[in-house]
Amino acid sequence: DAYNECYETYGNDYDWFLFFDLDEFMFINCEPRLHDYLSRNEFDEYDMIHLNWVLFGDGGQAKSDGRQLLQRITTPIDFGIKTTYDFPDNFHIKSIIRGGLDNVKWNATSHTPVNNLKCCNSFGIACDGNTPFVPYDFRNAGLRHFSTKTAEEYALKIKKGFPDGNPITKENMIKTFFKRNEVTEEKVNIFKEVNGVDMSYLLPHKFDGEKRKDVRIYSL
Repeated sequence: DAYNECYETYGNDYDWFLFFDLDEFMFINCEPRLHDYLSRNEFDEYDMIHLNWVLFGDGGQAKSDGRQLLQRITTPIDFGIKTTYDFPDNFHIKSIIRGGLDNVKWNATSHTPVNNLKCCNSFGIACDGNTPFVPYDFRNAGLRHFSTKTAEEYALKIKKGFPDGNPITKENMIKTFFKRNEVTEEKVNIFKEVNGVDMSYLLPHKFDGEKRKDVRIYSL
């Protein structure tokens, strides 16, 4: 609703609108400035540009050490990691939309408006604008997406809840966190304390018993 209101109110006042979240940081490798990038000839015939995520995890930290986000978490997680679909999470996109268009509406997803806008990827190559997924390629530009940050920060995010009423459970959110970050006892304890969810079953289990010497197993 906020995206729709923004575009309806200011759609004719600007050349481009960048619809990103506060934990998403755009980077450009092919031009020195954003203005230069959006002025490239390959974008002239398009209404919308889709930029891929570059997902970042917790950087091996359980809690924030007080530094700015871009300083303390500097290495992205595995580009090919899959947590929800049968394709990498970095196929997710966010949208840059040209101003002055008619019938720009978000309804199914906040990642892209679904109304058949002429869309391209970060290279100016045509792609389907009605889906929030595009095979990733970060050579020109992309979005550093700090999807979890640390366990401490993610636990507080879960505690706030979703403004759009997302039905995902706390446990499933934490499972997603641990699909993108190492499971440690310290992190598990943070989620248990802040969110009341015990995820200790995800911890690696150690065998503390004594091996019996009188049992042998043969397999053919």
